[in-house]
Amino acid sequence: MGTNIDKLVSRCNERANALFFKQYGRKAVAVPEDDEPWFLALSEAIEQCGGKQEDDLRQHMLSDALDHIVWNWDSYDDIEQLQKLPHMKFILRESSKTDDAYFQSIYYFFRGKNRSCISYLRRFVSEYRKEKDEEWFGLHFLPFKNAYKGFWDSVDRMFREYKLSPDLRILCCAAKAYYTSESNAEAVEVLCSLMQKIPDSPMLNELLGFAYYREGRWQNAAAYLENVKTPYLCSLCDLWFYKGWAYGKCRETLFEIQAYEKCREIDENGAFVLNNLGYSYYKAHQYQKALEIFEICLERKLDLRFSVNNYVSTLIALGQYKKAKQFAKNPPHKIAKYLLEKLKTKPDVNAKQTIPDAPELGETTMQNNRFAVNAGTQFSSERLLEEELEERMNKGLPVFGMNLKMYRRKGIYGRQFIIPEGRLDLLAEDAKGNLYVIELKKDSGYDNAYEQTVRYLESPTMQKLSGKRKLYGIICLNDPSNKLIQAVKKDTRIRLFEYQISYSEVL
Repeated sequence: MGTNIDKLVSRCNERANALFFKQYGRKAVAVPEDDEPWFLALSEAIEQCGGKQEDDLRQHMLSDALDHIVWNWDSYDDIEQLQKLPHMKFILRESSKTDDAYFQSIYYFFRGKNRSCISYLRRFVSEYRKEKDEEWFGLHFLPFKNAYKGFWDSVDRMFREYKLSPDLRILCCAAKAYYTSESNAEAVEVLCSLMQKIPDSPMLNELLGFAYYREGRWQNAAAYLENVKTPYLCSLCDLWFYKGWAYGKCRETLFEIQAYEKCREIDENGAFVLNNLGYSYYKAHQYQKALEIFEICLERKLDLRFSVNNYVSTLIALGQYKKAKQFAKNPPHKIAKYLLEKLKTKPDVNAKQTIPDAPELGETTMQNNRFAVNAGTQFSSERLLEEELEERMNKGLPVFGMNLKMYRRKGIYGRQFIIPEGRLDLLAEDAKGNLYVIELKKDSGYDNAYEQTVRYLESPTMQKLSGKRKLYGIICLNDPSNKLIQAVKKDTRIRLFEYQISYSEVL
């Protein structure tokens, strides 16, 4: 079936290009995002197929167009603006011509006719004869995103009525949390609780990874996105891009380079792919590789606002001052003031050997405009304490009188570490591989802190994870109660710490 539809699509595109050229006197080398006449030619080419082939082809092309909308729009807050896009006009035009219940639901959804949308979705669910699994849910329901108020509740009732698997209802709750929560922190909280129920779900890993991404929790984002092989919310190229960006924020330069190289394999000319890859090499002091990539950017006029500055920075790092100054006389884009000032301090001849200047991080170095990041999340004091300890460990500073580091494996990160038995605030390890379950409380109003820590230490998950290594607990809070102190005193596995915040007036 795959080969047949591929051949059909190829013939249809050829026919559409011929129609386009005949009418407009030019070729559509690629499908331009803003070229509505090409989509009109495509619609005409589909109709010329006739019969069952026409319907199969229409549904395939509709799926591709819908993917474009899903991957490029984080939400549907402005439906009127969406309806002006050539891809969306194509979707509305072609979905109205098919009897397929799913695409009928898509048509009515984007037309704002919610009752008809749910009615056709119900028909789609009842008529669908193949397995209704996570992939089915991801392909057919995630495209509705934030939808309208009550949409995900309607879908949940539908799933309950048709007695679909509990896992699908969990995914429905996950989609609702991701798209409709008041804040990123709220979305993370709900998704973490759902992750305890189906931890191996690729979709939940993706949703939680991007929720952390929107929050700027880069370590967590990178870890969860590592568990995603085939994304639903974005293209595969964009998934690698997001991972590259997260690795960069975590200062994991080797992984950052590998991620952007994966982007390059898929779409070398994609927005900011080469620029960010080149800058990753620059940060790793691999200046010659960086230079080669920035030269490609200049040749292809890619991301000039950033690649021009990065090119100059790389020439300076290589000691090629003469070439950098010559380039600065007539650059294809304005060069940042701080770089021009830096060039003035350099001689007019090249250095005799490479000068490993430290990379300068500025707003003109890298770019990530592929994902909408919401601001304004409120943090609790426990979270602030988490962040403080996490930052200290990641910088190699001692905590609790020990040299600990955050637990990190592929697809796993030790902050808000999820296990079936609950969620650990922090999971750390020492140089010998011994593990430390760290529970943080903002004040003494948590008498269950000891019981909670013991439950985690004795859980099958943590016992299996620690293996032959030792497993310890640390409780940290302000003003511990006497009851807690006495409980910890009797347990050699657990240590108790009190944190204090103090201020001293200077003047």
